[in-house]
Amino acid sequence: MLYGHGDDAYRLQTTIKANFSSNVYFGGAPKGLSDVLSESLTKNISMYPEVLAESLQEKIAEHHNLEPKQVLVCNGAIEAIYLIAHLFSKSKTTIFIPTFSEYEDACRIFEHQLAFIEHDILGSTEEIPKLKTDLCFLCNPNNPTGNMLSKHHLLELVEKNDQTVFVVDEAFINFTLQPQENMISEVLNYKNLIVLRSMTKLFAIPSLRLGYAISNQTHIEKLKAFKQPWSVNNVAITAGKYILDHYQAILPDIPVLLEQTNRLMTQLKTLQGLRIGDSDVHFLLCELPELKASELKRYLVERHGILIREASNFRGCHQGHFRLATQTDSQNQQLVWALAEWMKTT
Repeated sequence: MLYGHGDDAYRLQTTIKANFSSNVYFGGAPKGLSDVLSESLTKNISMYPEVLAESLQEKIAEHHNLEPKQVLVCNGAIEAIYLIAHLFSKSKTTIFIPTFSEYEDACRIFEHQLAFIEHDILGSTEEIPKLKTDLCFLCNPNNPTGNMLSKHHLLELVEKNDQTVFVVDEAFINFTLQPQENMISEVLNYKNLIVLRSMTKLFAIPSLRLGYAISNQTHIEKLKAFKQPWSVNNVAITAGKYILDHYQAILPDIPVLLEQTNRLMTQLKTLQGLRIGDSDVHFLLCELPELKASELKRYLVERHGILIREASNFRGCHQGHFRLATQTDSQNQQLVWALAEWMKTT
């Protein structure tokens, strides 16, 4: 799906004053990063980047207490998704829905036989589902719902289905209060586990496209066989190394961000005709049971310069679903007022 994601303001004629459509951290890129990138661009623009971003690969491995051979740096986590789909071409694959659409899109390109299971089943039952597929994509915390499964629950799923390779996308795990619940430390304990990470959302650098896959050496070597050289440019490599060198100092204040999210959720729940799902992260899946989110999106853009993520193209969602990512308190308040205004006129 080339189009249909969030942050599509560039396709609109209206100036956007508040962008709720992207689940990138609203606070912007880390202080000092732009100066470092400017220097890197001047120095390296005439040079090819490292073929596999090896210097960043080493830093990522050190950051996670792993060996470099367990890490593959990618042009955003999305490159890893397509590499995995390629590696497992024509496999039987399970996707828990609703979730990030690119899992399905990548699998269809490489002729997977797809099975879809409602994501809610993972948290609503004591019984761990038994899969009948070779591969499984699972986003944790999940996009667009924001729900997070415990590490204990995930490990039970992985153990019960040892014939299935699990791709656990942790792009948003550092937006939770339990980042230690990640699966990275388990990649050597389970041969059927690949973990994906994004560096673009937490540190607000999506235009640089930077992510990575972590797994055992066997999986990483197989993925390399399908990888294009130089897919991560010098500017992105520099940004990744800067982030890891200053990691603790530049981390967003997640408790404060989630407090803002809870305030927004509380205000939204006062609006009749709108349902708000619980979330463990900074974005919310909302539902208009009897109205179209596409009409709301158009109204908010044209009347208020506010952009939301219309979410009907997530498999498992319908025309009334939309996603919101927390912005500043004042922008959140403007959104609530605009929503209330629209709902009075419909």
